[in-house]
Amino acid sequence: MGVIKRICSTLIVLSIFLLTAVTGFAQNASTSPVTSSPTPVPVATSPSAQPTAAAIAPVVGTKATANKAEGTRGDTAWILTCATLVVFMVFPGLSLFYGGLVRRKNVISIYAQCVVIASASILSWVVIAYSLAFSPTGGGYIGDFTRAGLTGILPTSLFAGGDVLEWPMVVFHLSFVIITTALVIGSFAERVRPGGVLLFGLLWPILVYAPIARWVWHPEGWLAKLGHLDWAGGTVVHVAAGFSGLAAAIVTGRRIGYGDEAMTPNHMGLTLAGAGCLLVGWMGFNGGSALHADATAAIAIVNTLAAGAAGAVAWIVIEGALRGYASGLGMASGVLGGLIAITPAAGYVTPLIALVFGALGAIAGYFGAVVLKRIFDVDDTLDVFGLHGMSGLVGSIAVGLLASSQVKASVGVQSLATGVIAVYAFVATFALVAVLRALGTWRVAIDEEMEGLDASQHAESV
Repeated sequence: MGVIKRICSTLIVLSIFLLTAVTGFAQNASTSPVTSSPTPVPVATSPSAQPTAAAIAPVVGTKATANKAEGTRGDTAWILTCATLVVFMVFPGLSLFYGGLVRRKNVISIYAQCVVIASASILSWVVIAYSLAFSPTGGGYIGDFTRAGLTGILPTSLFAGGDVLEWPMVVFHLSFVIITTALVIGSFAERVRPGGVLLFGLLWPILVYAPIARWVWHPEGWLAKLGHLDWAGGTVVHVAAGFSGLAAAIVTGRRIGYGDEAMTPNHMGLTLAGAGCLLVGWMGFNGGSALHADATAAIAIVNTLAAGAAGAVAWIVIEGALRGYASGLGMASGVLGGLIAITPAAGYVTPLIALVFGALGAIAGYFGAVVLKRIFDVDDTLDVFGLHGMSGLVGSIAVGLLASSQVKASVGVQSLATGVIAVYAFVATFALVAVLRALGTWRVAIDEEMEGLDASQHAESV
């Protein structure tokens, strides 16, 4: 009954949010018109232009252009470099961050699961998921099989009707699917079999990530046509991973002893080092999403660092006021909350506004990881929902309120898209994990969990 109660409570919250989003969309439809995709703004080229504070505005939001000339070598090099930084977010970033947070008997397990989930998502992306997300033909909800196995891509093929080459973008978005799928495992850490993680990594990119990426980032995507703005993955990555994590945690169930015994991190030094690696990788995450090695990419990186810093300070203030101390975990969480919140907005706002996003992300992350976690009473082991789900949700909606005037953004559209993606990710992941658990490939046995996954699943220990 407890599980049913938590499921119902979650669905009610999601339904209320979606209803609010639809209402906001209806209210803003007549007053905040949006184009079918972010409208490019010409960069000022006057040699006599003075470097005033307003000079940044023409550069904001210039992610795509109408020029379909072949991508330059410089842009290709930039995209591939940023893809490398995003993979760095998983190895060693997320591995260290998660590895320090679990109990000592499960350290090897979480490292191994990062390897498994990355390998599985790469296979999934190459074989079918990329085609479903970004095939040049297909509908606004899902692509077709014309890019299955990454076939049909020429050295001169352009990506999604833009002006950059397709092959570099295959790599860039491959790095995105790796980090997004890997984020979810934190919600069910310390209690799932490696085989279950493997199946999850193969299927989740197909069933959840690819459709959402199509909706948001393909020119024909139905949310893209509504005018939904997501610079680097506020909804596609963080809201999708966060609400998927919530669903996975509910279906998986609590760890043995949860709520009755202390389950403290084994090594906060590893977690803080992992957070630092994530911060470095995030510069490629947001900077690379400019798709060009230009001033917009630099602005996105400045905004990323500014938001992360503001998030850290905001969390320190909140924790100091409410608890009387500032923990290392809190500082790391604040940085991540700020980084998550700025992700959908990194190229659409100015640095001062990025500070606001960072603070909002930390506040939302604290509320999700500390307050909502107690209300839902769900064992989301490493607060995937609390941080990524809530900070991503707030950041995505805030784009509609705080984006530069150079960008046509609507809070109604942002709310609607965020709500739809949250509900879809939750429902689809709930069904996927429920099937995997019913097949007996998911949760470990009680004695195996008590012994620890390092010994019971890998015959190793630290």
